[in-house]
Amino acid sequence: MPVDQPPFNLADDGSPPAEPARVPVSRRRKVLVAAASVVALIVAAFMILGAAFDGYRIPTESMSPTLEPGDRLLARTIAGEDASWGEVVIFQMPNPGEAFEVERVSRVLALEGDRIATEDGRLVVNGRRVIEPYLAEGTRTDNLTPTTVPDGHVFVLSDNRGNAQDSRVLGPIPVENIYARMSIRWWPLAEVGAI
Repeated sequence: MPVDQPPFNLADDGSPPAEPARVPVSRRRKVLVAAASVVALIVAAFMILGAAFDGYRIPTESMSPTLEPGDRLLARTIAGEDASWGEVVIFQMPNPGEAFEVERVSRVLALEGDRIATEDGRLVVNGRRVIEPYLAEGTRTDNLTPTTVPDGHVFVLSDNRGNAQDSRVLGPIPVENIYARMSIRWWPLAEVGAI
């Protein structure tokens, strides 16, 4: 006749076995494990961001005060997509007087079919004055020929209106020349955040 087995192994004397002694985990080891976990998470986050975004360094003062020379950003590729109003984008255009194209950074301020002009140094799109909180106080928008943006183009202006080559010089930008939108500033650390 089979004997019922107890739900646990018995010691030789028939009593339940003693629980194994717990080995204390040192505080140092806990800290090392936590630090390794944090580092692994940061590395994983950068790998994910690196797959979705490209790094970019601001080369000039054309977007001051929003972006300063040396700021480092993550830009999301949008080749083949339409840019949206107000976005800061990277585009390539011929360099006036040169045989090569250069990368430029500006803000999209009029889309195809929009009429853009100025009144008393203030930007006007489709007859409505545009509020531009990203501009330095007292910034004027001058030297802008009233323009209706053609199909497949956008009109871009830099935030540093007195020191930039944007659509006032280059004319409306073909959408296919825009290849990325600025998304996240990661340097300097004091300025980290979405653009």
